[in-house]
Amino acid sequence: KRGSTTTGGFDGTLPFNNTSGAHTAYPGTGTLQLLGGGSHTGTFTTTGNVQLGGGTHTFNDGSSIVGNTTLHLAAGILRVPTGATATVTGTLEWDGQSTIFGQGGAQGTLKVAAGASLNLSGTGTRQLNNVTLSNEGTVRYNSAGNDLVIVNNAIFDNAASGTFDIQNNIFARTAIAPGTFNNFGTVLKSAGAPSAGFAAGGGV
Repeated sequence: KRGSTTTGGFDGTLPFNNTSGAHTAYPGTGTLQLLGGGSHTGTFTTTGNVQLGGGTHTFNDGSSIVGNTTLHLAAGILRVPTGATATVTGTLEWDGQSTIFGQGGAQGTLKVAAGASLNLSGTGTRQLNNVTLSNEGTVRYNSAGNDLVIVNNAIFDNAASGTFDIQNNIFARTAIAPGTFNNFGTVLKSAGAPSAGFAAGGGV
């Protein structure tokens, strides 16, 4: 998308499928929105502002989110199929009400690789639902409220190399069919006062 500072892309009627291999969405200026979901394999490389803004975006086994800049998850569902692993090797900005979903008994896994980042910002509930989030890089939690909800047996594994950085006065929480936060690395609160952490009913 070039020649404009506004938004454009694919509306909710048309899925965008990123096929196997190194493919890049070039938005130029403004924002390229992908509103109709899609099925992604191989490398999903972004330059500029690319937004998953609706529908269900399935990242299949072996797929990776590279990002020379940032891929935004602003609405809808990022789905990792049963038994599959998708990897963030760049930056994923989780900045709107949406769900990362694993589907099925053998949960899918979204891995944040060493050196990569997952940033929670903005407003709206961000839900980990029946998925394993394996953080080997950095997860920054800086949303406007207690927006991170780990439910339906979802697991957040903060690996030995991982950092979970709370940057506001906010809590992670769980609800029906509780999820779990397992810390093997570093949990810190680098900004905000007076308190933050994990709400009653969840475990670390």
